[in-house]
Amino acid sequence: LMAWAAAGRQFSLTGTLKIENYLWIPLVLGALAGILCERSGIINIAIEGLLLAGAFTSALVGSATNIWIGIGAAMLVSGLLGLLLAWLAIKYHVDQVIVGFAINFFVLGLTSFLDSRVLTKNPQLNGTGTIAEWEIPGLSSIPILGPILFEQTFYVYAALASVAILTWALFKSKWGLRTRAVGEHPK
Repeated sequence: LMAWAAAGRQFSLTGTLKIENYLWIPLVLGALAGILCERSGIINIAIEGLLLAGAFTSALVGSATNIWIGIGAAMLVSGLLGLLLAWLAIKYHVDQVIVGFAINFFVLGLTSFLDSRVLTKNPQLNGTGTIAEWEIPGLSSIPILGPILFEQTFYVYAALASVAILTWALFKSKWGLRTRAVGEHPK
């Protein structure tokens, strides 16, 4: 498919696969959140809304200030929406699926509205910086695989480490055993 799309033009397979590593990070982080929620007995279908709220907030705040403040603001907004989900489900006994749908649709509508009203009219607020890539000495010079696997940003390495750490924590630690036990039988 990539060869067909690039027919008659220059195409860098290494560059494409390197950029592809950036694209799976939100999927991995969302999947980790889903696994942790499901294993602990929570039905959180608002993960997509939380990711969207965080991405929008990070772009807006990161453009106005700097990328690190934008990342912190994204975590704060997503955390507050997660707290809203927990508050409605625990205090008012609202079904978790209904609250998750409500948060997803609320965030989708709000970010679409703010995008058309704020970001479209102020393009300078949609240009946050990027984080530099880290080259692993020695490994980054391996032909083809070096640039793809060992010249990545902090996010790629953190996502991979998070998969390993969460897997170990859930299946090899006392905390993981208790978390899975609560998810199987809350009482």
